[in-house]
Amino acid sequence: MFHPPFCPNPHCLNHFSPSGHWFFRTGSYSTQTSPRIQKFKCKTCHLSFSTRTFSIDYWTHFHLPYTTILSHLVTSSGIRDLSRILKVSCSTISDRIRRLSHQCLASSASLTSDMNLHEDLVADGFESFGKVKISADPKRPKCYAKQQPVLLRPES
Repeated sequence: MFHPPFCPNPHCLNHFSPSGHWFFRTGSYSTQTSPRIQKFKCKTCHLSFSTRTFSIDYWTHFHLPYTTILSHLVTSSGIRDLSRILKVSCSTISDRIRRLSHQCLASSASLTSDMNLHEDLVADGFESFGKVKISADPKRPKCYAKQQPVLLRPES
């Protein structure tokens, strides 16, 4: 059974440090894509929220397979290619990529929060598309990748 990790209200006492049984269940609702979604209410601020509040698909109308999106992104597929494959608009794909990137950044921050670097770290192979060469058609510039090493220093 799902247990909400915190109250979604940033002004509530249970947002940063929820203690004990700070919420109660208030029923459920269903949508076309999800048969049953549990609803909750905070005992302190009385804010209503659901299991979807803590989902990557919060405020979306349908679920897309994020594994498919990620696998196509790492193979350099474009947004328009993905929109054709998944039969959705380009703006929907862009929104899902933005959501996925936020999850990746949060996961990276969580995984590296306990990591202490005591020496410089060089990560090689990052690509920059800063150089742009204008082609014969000035409306369509060509981008050339320029590889450059990145030096990461430990925080002092």
